[in-house]
Amino acid sequence: MHFLKIAIFICFELANLIANLVQVVEFVIR
Repeated sequence: MHFLKIAIFICFELANLIANLVQVVEFVIR
């Protein structure tokens, strides 16, 4: 079950990273 927590944490970090990238891309496009 410890691996599951790590996997969820990694997915959360990736989601944050992708959200930041999307914001930067939208800022650059405008």
